[in-house]
Amino acid sequence: KTAMNLLGRLNAELRLPLCAMEERNRERLRDVLKDYGLL
Repeated sequence: KTAMNLLGRLNAELRLPLCAMEERNRERLRDVLKDYGLL
């Protein structure tokens, strides 16, 4: 869900039982998406 939000395809709103991704993991995900040319 965080990846889809970073790609601008999904609202970041979460419903239980989901919780927001920790910032360090979000940064790592962003880096991976950039490495694959998605961002």
